[in-house]
Amino acid sequence: KIISASASPLVIGEGLSAYLQEYPHGCTEQIVSQVFPLVGLSALPQYGPDTDKVSAHFSELITKLAQRQSYTGGFSYWPSDDDSDIDTSVYVMHFLIEAKALGYAVPQNMLQSGLRFLNDTAAAYFTTSNQNRQADMELRSLRQRAKVIYLLTRSGNVTSNMLIDLVSSLD
Repeated sequence: KIISASASPLVIGEGLSAYLQEYPHGCTEQIVSQVFPLVGLSALPQYGPDTDKVSAHFSELITKLAQRQSYTGGFSYWPSDDDSDIDTSVYVMHFLIEAKALGYAVPQNMLQSGLRFLNDTAAAYFTTSNQNRQADMELRSLRQRAKVIYLLTRSGNVTSNMLIDLVSSLD
């Protein structure tokens, strides 16, 4: 065990990464969480020497994610699941979009398929009936919609109508 101290709060990222590397579960959120802080911190100069290690972890994760991406573009919670999990898919897409923005080689087909899934998820909110929409107004659902809109916007999609609809739902 190693103890680290720093004036920077970013030192917690190293401890979190070390903890997550030893965590015994292999669900999709877990394996992404093992690499997400490494990728996020890799843009900082003090983490520059570890780029080879981060790249190796990133490549291994991309291989695992390719096995968990469904034909709809979403990602399953476990490798053997056939169905996409919306929360997991949103989290994975957040990771992929951030990684791409930081210069990592995110496979274009994986990213495009995932963005299609997010678009389809967002579009589903526009096509539900009013009765179904009432049940859909729960805070969790609204938070999820906001995340999807954010990720689509970060990817260069125009989401004005989606934002207007979300604000209307919040009102």
